[in-house]
This record gives sequence, C-alpha cells and structure tokens, in this order.
Amino acid sequence: MAQAQRIAELNPDAVIVQASPVESGTLLKQATEAGISLEWIGETGWVQPEFIKTLGTGPLSTQEGVGFAAFSYNEESPAWDFFSELWKETGYAEKFGPPSDAYHYSTYDVMVQTALAVEAGGSYKASDWAPAMHEVGEAPGKVCYTYAECLKLIRDGEEIDYEGVTGTGEYTEGGVNQIVQAYTPFNADGTPGEPVELDPERALEVVQNIATEAECDPENPPNTCKW
Repeated sequence: MAQAQRIAELNPDAVIVQASPVESGTLLKQATEAGISLEWIGETGWVQPEFIKTLGTGPLSTQEGVGFAAFSYNEESPAWDFFSELWKETGYAEKFGPPSDAYHYSTYDVMVQTALAVEAGGSYKASDWAPAMHEVGEAPGKVCYTYAECLKLIRDGEEIDYEGVTGTGEYTEGGVNQIVQAYTPFNADGTPGEPVELDPERALEVVQNIATEAECDPENPPNTCKW
C-alpha cells in the first residue's frame, strides 16, 4: 500500500512497472483501492495467468489503461501460419493456451533460429553457432520461414535468411534482435487485446536516448564492465 500511496502523491499520467506478475497485480489492486486511475504499462510477464488472477478483472474497467509493452508476431508471415496451425493441431492450444501467447511463439522462434545456426555452424559449441545466428538470420540469402524449409536449403549448400514469427532474424552488433515491437492492452474480461505495433524508428530513437555506454576490461568476455 505504501507504493500505491507514493504513486498517488506523484500524480503521474502513466506508470511503468518492472515486477513479477503477482507483485504487479497486487500493486495495481492496491492502487485501485486507493482511488488511483491512470495508464499502467508492464512487461511481458503480465501475459502469465498469475497477473490477472491476482489483480482480478474489476480494476481493469476503472483504470485508463492496463497493458504490457513487449513484442508481437507478424500475422501476415508464412512462419506464423505454419506455427499457429501446428500449435493447434498438436492440442497445445487446449493445454497451454493460444499460439498468440508471447512466450509460446517467441520461444519457438529462438529455438528454430538457434537450431539452424547449429546446423550452419557445424557444432553445438556456442563459439561456433552463436556467430552463425547472424549468418542464418540476415541477408544475403534465400528467404525461408520454417525449420524444415531452411534446413533443406542449408544442407543443399545455399545461404538462407530466416524470417520468423516475431520478425526478421537480424541482430545489431550488440546482439539485439529486430522484432515486431508492440503494446498489448488487456480487455475488460482479462484477456489480452489486439497488439498495437510501435513505430520501430521512434522506438530506436528512444532507446538511443536512454542508452548507457559501458567500459569493459578487457573488451571481450570474460571481463569486468563499468557503466
């Protein structure tokens, strides 16, 4: 309740919450009881059922907005068509929830690209397959959308460009993956609503403005860094 009171005293337009689903749900519930109504923005973990289970659906209609900023899927991609249909056919949708759950499709995507990198890198050693993540996910190469399709191309001696469910397989030099960045609001019944895609150029501009530089000794791991 002390945190909710501090938020009330600050009178913000929006609050960004970085906490577990249970802690976040508790905070929002207390804030609602304290008469606070504003925009609440959480992280990907809010998609887990513990968040709404802790919060309840009542507070959702009293707040200006409750949702989480993370990433989404490209529903126009053949990769999404393949994954979502397979997820339902296996019965996973009934057991674990829909394919649109962020943890489901993002885990699938990273596993596919990693497996392709292992194939391209020629071993399970991270020093071999980690650099190959760039090789299999970036141009130049033939665009492909599924593990089987891409694997065949690699074994046929062709370069590939894996386009996954969450976006391209490209990375920055620092290892940040290019994804479909989005904000997902909660519906009044507690279910995730339609993701709202964010402007990637604007998002990058914001990230650059808040980025901090690190000095590492030595430059490459294992090392010690100061920010």
